[in-house]
Amino acid sequence: MIISIFSPKGGVGKTTITLALADSLSKDKKVCVVEFDFSPGDFASTLNVDKNKNILRAIKYGIKKTAQKPQNKNFDVITGGYPDTHEKISTDDLDRLMDELSSVYDMILFDIQPGLIENAVVILERCDYAFAIAEDTEAIKVRMARILQWLKIDFNKIKIILNKAKGNLKNIGEIASYTIPYFGENITYENRGMRKSIQTIADMLEGKKPGFFAKPLKEVSPEQIEYFIKESLKNFPQDSPEDPNKNNTINQTIFNENKEGKSMVYIKTNLNTLNNFLQEELCNINDIKIDLTDNFDECDTAVVSALSKEEIDRYALSNKKIILLTLEQYKEYAQSKGIKIIFSDKCSDADLINAIRKNIEEKTNVTDSAVESKDIPISEGDILKDTPVIAQNENTINISEPQMSDDIIKENDNIVKEEEIIREESVNHEETNNKEISDKTDIENISALSDEINAVLNKYISSLKEKIEEKYIDEIKKLKESNRSLLQEIKEKNNTLTRVEKELKERRETAEQLKKLLLSM
Repeated sequence: MIISIFSPKGGVGKTTITLALADSLSKDKKVCVVEFDFSPGDFASTLNVDKNKNILRAIKYGIKKTAQKPQNKNFDVITGGYPDTHEKISTDDLDRLMDELSSVYDMILFDIQPGLIENAVVILERCDYAFAIAEDTEAIKVRMARILQWLKIDFNKIKIILNKAKGNLKNIGEIASYTIPYFGENITYENRGMRKSIQTIADMLEGKKPGFFAKPLKEVSPEQIEYFIKESLKNFPQDSPEDPNKNNTINQTIFNENKEGKSMVYIKTNLNTLNNFLQEELCNINDIKIDLTDNFDECDTAVVSALSKEEIDRYALSNKKIILLTLEQYKEYAQSKGIKIIFSDKCSDADLINAIRKNIEEKTNVTDSAVESKDIPISEGDILKDTPVIAQNENTINISEPQMSDDIIKENDNIVKEEEIIREESVNHEETNNKEISDKTDIENISALSDEINAVLNKYISSLKEKIEEKYIDEIKKLKESNRSLLQEIKEKNNTLTRVEKELKERRETAEQLKKLLLSM
């Protein structure tokens, strides 16, 4: 059985629900989850698996050499890869992959990129069920209606799952097959409430009856979905059937919802707190037209991190205006690839906001020739200095902080795995030697950071130990007092038992004496 999970936008809990469903189904079934999200996806970091064992490798070498089982889990995963990976996958490739997956697994779950990409339609047309994950907001309602209108697949297999539900549902609730309550922000797929809610969906897929207290999935007819689409889009202009070339591509129809005059900004660095801060700050800017996107393909400007030359190459070739956070050792390389705005040391949040403003106000698209810019001169004014001026009262971001150490470690692991792929594909010795030099540099960086990592871990463990001791110290005291009371009670009962045994013994002796007396008479 093939199940597709998609959403009209990011941040609605699509991946969380996908992994929770895989975890639940894997108790009784053989399950594989395929990450078809290249924006980029989260499987590698969330599940701590190798990003290089991705869908392209599965297509080329087969799933047996690609699928990975996360630690302490019973399901397999195939990661998505990088932002441009989906462009290298043909329809025939996908069909062959789905055939192979179906021959090995009972359940195959595809976690599809928000907003959809062209090849996602192949999966949605072939799947047995398509779960659309949404939140009950007006904006998502319109996006959902547009996607459903464009897809034109069998509505009988579509199940709309309303996530993070709270209060009165007034937008999508009427066509939602199932509702998952709000359990808080940034929960994981192992959250107890989420797992309990997902179990009902898993039971439906396995043909089991829902539990006694579980609410079954609501049946929603294709007619109800069609009515929802019509009502949701009645105030929006529709494409003319007489003009087949108007808005007839995926990006133009639905997925690039860039309002006229607005610049789309994509933010995904290694620091979640920085991502959240930048998004909040940009939402408060009124003097220039900005819209945020979770889809790298939609953006004009991207604020991203890169910790290897390979990542820098991908961003440089993306035809996007890149604002790059990287290590000092990669700064010169990034400049040679034509990336002009680079942060490789300490910088303030104001520097980043101003860099985004500069990119947007330029109103200039990056061309192919600019991307290949080893020979293009880069002016000093376009490159941020090694030690930028930090304004007073501004938050300071240190690109070299220990937060990046986990990514460096993972990158080193990825490089080791990439060497295996390089050998299989017969890459020449010169490239291999260059890769070994890069490996050595990364290992030196890891060694330099190891002391700081150990210090942070020791501090965290000590703090956690103190909190646990404080939390349970009163309970331990109460248990000790209760234990003393019980011991005293047991002691008293033992004394009573001893007295009773003594009295019983005396009575037995008296009875024996009476018996002898009677016999002698």
